Amino acid sequence: MSVSSVIVGGEGAPGLGSRLVLGVGLGACGGLALGLAQAVAWSLLGALSDYLELDAWAQRVNDRDRSAPRAPVVELRAGLVAASVMLVVFGAAAWVLMPSLFHIANPAFARSFAVLLFVGLGGGALVGGFVLARLLRPLVARIDERLGLPWPASPALRYALFVVVPVAALLPAYLVINAVELGTFALFFWILVVLVGEGLVGLVCLPWLVEGERRLSLAVAPVLVLVGAGAASLVMNGSEDASRWAREHRALGPSAALTSKATDFDRDGFSSMFGGGDCAAFDASISPKAQDIPGNGIDEDCSGEDASKAAAVEALELFYGEYEAPEGQGRPNVLFVIVDAIRFDTTGIGGAADSPTPYLDEAAEDSLVFTQAYSQSSATILSIPSMLSGRDPSMAEWARSSRIDLGDSEQTLGKRLDALGYQTGLVAVSYFNRHMKRILAEFEFTSVLEAASEEEMAAPAGAYVTGQAGALVVESIRYIERAAASKDPWFLTLYVVDPHSEYLEHGFGHGRFGDEPKQRYAGEISNVDASMGSLIHYLKHSGQWDNTIFVFLADHGEEFGEHGGVKHAQTCYVESVHVPLIVHVPGIEGRRVDAPVGLLDVAPTILEVIGNTDDARKLDGQSLLLPALAPQRAPEDRVIPCSVISQRPTQGNFFRRAARTEDGVLIHNVIAGHYEYYDRSADPGEQTDIHAKSEADPELERLQGWLSSTLSGNLPSNLLTD
Repeated sequence: MSVSSVIVGGEGAPGLGSRLVLGVGLGACGGLALGLAQAVAWSLLGALSDYLELDAWAQRVNDRDRSAPRAPVVELRAGLVAASVMLVVFGAAAWVLMPSLFHIANPAFARSFAVLLFVGLGGGALVGGFVLARLLRPLVARIDERLGLPWPASPALRYALFVVVPVAALLPAYLVINAVELGTFALFFWILVVLVGEGLVGLVCLPWLVEGERRLSLAVAPVLVLVGAGAASLVMNGSEDASRWAREHRALGPSAALTSKATDFDRDGFSSMFGGGDCAAFDASISPKAQDIPGNGIDEDCSGEDASKAAAVEALELFYGEYEAPEGQGRPNVLFVIVDAIRFDTTGIGGAADSPTPYLDEAAEDSLVFTQAYSQSSATILSIPSMLSGRDPSMAEWARSSRIDLGDSEQTLGKRLDALGYQTGLVAVSYFNRHMKRILAEFEFTSVLEAASEEEMAAPAGAYVTGQAGALVVESIRYIERAAASKDPWFLTLYVVDPHSEYLEHGFGHGRFGDEPKQRYAGEISNVDASMGSLIHYLKHSGQWDNTIFVFLADHGEEFGEHGGVKHAQTCYVESVHVPLIVHVPGIEGRRVDAPVGLLDVAPTILEVIGNTDDARKLDGQSLLLPALAPQRAPEDRVIPCSVISQRPTQGNFFRRAARTEDGVLIHNVIAGHYEYYDRSADPGEQTDIHAKSEADPELERLQGWLSSTLSGNLPSNLLTD
């Protein structure tokens, strides 16, 4: 390993030198912010202390003079011991009683009962503390006679023994173990750790500093903070990997977000420092989310150059046009199954050695299997709206409230098929209630399941309620049975989130794979596959399979460190977007199709098979029947798009796009103005960036022009961290 790689860092992670600079610089910025907040707090507390004469009270309760009244000293120590005992009792009681809440079927009643339980336990602890304190006073008084309280005599030693040691022994370990479950609340606990350590330093060091030295330290500290912050900003501006590492770091992330926000001088959502990407610090009309006007000589979107007037993208042939439904059958039903976070290479159809998907493998035998299907985003919040509307996320209209959603001008399959007389239904988990209300509103029937079991409610998956594939399938079958009684065909969208991290143990199939994250992930997929098997067998045994369009796909893939990241929703690399796509079409024999396709192709495919080729409004994909049945009409150099945007403040602002073909992929970090280019024929894992060596490559120029021409929607204006 070279010295430069240690200092600057290799691909995917900053080097040791960069990490040290970021740690010191961002830590200093966070410390300054915390110090300013403390200064305000101490000023207010000082005024309150003077008003309540707390200094005099503190002197009385800490007086070691045996001739002084001892009651205040004894009462405080007895109260502290009683409070500590009751805190332990309260925690133990809550730990014993809380699991019973998970067995209450009604979530609203469970929440109400939890409030009553905590109020009851808290009240009992308060009363018990008062009683115990009175009982302990004689014992504490005898200890005072022998040892002399407070003990030890040194305030710094007392603070270290009774505050620092318990906090250091318990809190950091708890935070490391439960960081995912605590989420952003972990920040407050880390601040508590810092404050406790700060208190010890103050007690030990401040008495040794004379007044002049204190003033000197106050003058030098801001200079050191500015130097550290400037160095951190240079590192983050110069390296996307360093910027991403800092923003995702458990301790530095909040400080990175704070400094970026504080240095966003024109309030356009982007800083010109700390990797923010703003090239005009005081002009809100120029930022990475602005639309660049080609040929005006101004770089409005901070990409590094003014956009050129790129040639229009050649329109795709939309429909196959020759499909004929089996004789004697009416309009087909449609079952659209979306599963979260399944990579193509983790399935049997994708070549997994120990296939976790035997039921889907069986269904694939008489279906179209697309071996190069790519999602239009590695984030659910963009991927699902894209596939249901047939739109490229970067070309669509988006609306923004607390979250991003499709704009009113976009149409999803729910609305299109409802207008064609279909019964429309959607079965999903609570993610749709929170983040996809527009899509929910376009279905006639919706069923959104909340958590039910103890394991599911304890799962650290945020709005994603995992472990419910079986329940969702049961609800879907109930809907199909009701809909089948009508003469009108039905369209059901089913969204299953189970493979989403964190990866749970479901029992079925888990023992075959192991306990490592990727092995538990395979166990999750196996659990989903079993549920899909039940659904497919129901359709076959009820006689509906032969007249049902069955679509199975994943909304995106999953990362396991291939490019330094884990999970999903941040990149457009192959492991994040290469997904299984199985399409059963009545009357078409099963086969494998190796041409690159996108999930935005599903909508025009369904419209064609149900006989509605007249409705071609706002569709950016093409029918999957073209590459499957007429490959000579499908363009060999077709570009498959990907877009992903930041969703949390700790991620910073990012907007990444990709133009993917069978032989290569160009990835553009729009805000950083950075390109990556990979030769997929020689480098299928997309590990070696050859952009710097390929500047004269005509294919690279074509993909850059394609990206420029297709950024026609308002997605850059809707980054979720603005």
